[in-house]
Amino acid sequence: MKTNKTLIIIALFLAFASMSAKDVNSIIEKNLLARGGKKNLEGIKSSEAKVNMTAMGMEMPMKLYSKKPAKARMEMSVMGQNMITAYDGVKAYVSQNGTVMELDPEQSEKVKEQMKSQSNSYENPLVNYAEKGIKIELAGAETIDGEDFDILKITDKEGKISKIFINTKTGIDFKINTKQQFQDVEKDVDIFFEDNKNVDGILVPHKMVIKTDGEEFAVMKFEYIKFNVNLEDSLFKLESK
Repeated sequence: MKTNKTLIIIALFLAFASMSAKDVNSIIEKNLLARGGKKNLEGIKSSEAKVNMTAMGMEMPMKLYSKKPAKARMEMSVMGQNMITAYDGVKAYVSQNGTVMELDPEQSEKVKEQMKSQSNSYENPLVNYAEKGIKIELAGAETIDGEDFDILKITDKEGKISKIFINTKTGIDFKINTKQQFQDVEKDVDIFFEDNKNVDGILVPHKMVIKTDGEEFAVMKFEYIKFNVNLEDSLFKLESK
């Protein structure tokens, strides 16, 4: 009798685990379909975007470039100062008014994470997540402004955790919550995705509202986003002139 009870408990546990995995997979599939389909999302190899960012009362026009697997470049104008930040997949560089500095590995990693968050409007972390060493689990549900959202907990291969909120009705991701370092202080960061528009068959947010510890930190409005543009590798490595 004891053995039968044990078998029943094991069977129930396995059924629950299977059901949870199926729920996660169905949520992911619905999100990828809502964003344009897995095939279209997989087809993004590079991107270019023109952005107007407002932060701390300042207007900061930007251009963003990315190229798979891990290259990124950001050009920004702040109070008359022209700045370029680039990551070539291994090292990060910063240029201010023509003066170039190569960052150390720790700083390069921070730059990599910051630039990754800025491309989150069109770089869907759920695409082929297992191949990237990412683990995803269902972390509950929440109702926000009368709409229901499933919450997926995402753990990347470095152990960094974020949560993505997906509308249960539409399948659209509403926001990503994560932790980020700001001048050696860890803050709770929410990135909200708004103003969705179709670009080459992919539904892309053209506005991102970034909040830190619940307070609005920055708003990014995308003037345009282009996919699969021809970008040379040299664009992502800065050298002193």
